[in-house]
Amino acid sequence: MADQPREDLFLGILIIGVAIFLILYSASLPIPGRWIDAPAAVPIGLSIILAGLGSGLMIKARSQGGRFFGAGSNGKAFLHLFLFLKNREFHRALFTIAFVLLFIVSISYLQFYPASLLFVVIGIRIYAPRIKWYYAVIVAFTTVVGLFAIFSCIFGLPLRLGVFEYLLKFMIGRTYL
Repeated sequence: MADQPREDLFLGILIIGVAIFLILYSASLPIPGRWIDAPAAVPIGLSIILAGLGSGLMIKARSQGGRFFGAGSNGKAFLHLFLFLKNREFHRALFTIAFVLLFIVSISYLQFYPASLLFVVIGIRIYAPRIKWYYAVIVAFTTVVGLFAIFSCIFGLPLRLGVFEYLLKFMIGRTYL
């Protein structure tokens, strides 16, 4: 618990860095019409909120005396900061940030629905290891079907199905598009 302000300071800076990465990554998406209707509008808005929350965490940590190197430190390596902290929640937060970034980047390669299915299954298995794998698959498929219904039926935004398009074409002879 003695390292809590230092951990919060590091996580605040990391969250701001992730938000900046997400803003830049989202800004590279195509803008078919007005900017407010572009696919990047929501991620950029949420990333700005994320950066604000990271700033708040960083300011709180600094007000509690958090700094990267302790008093009397001889400037140890930056890597030492998070490798030798013993707080399990801190490491879990770092892993979660990396997991979410990997999901976001994988959408470009796998498309949204296959990436969501894969990451929901993996996320359930990592964060709730006592849940059986077939329950994780059922929850993941239900989640993807729900996302499909929300984006296609409610928002009227048909997203590409990726691998699922080929499966639909193979099974029923056509895709929904």
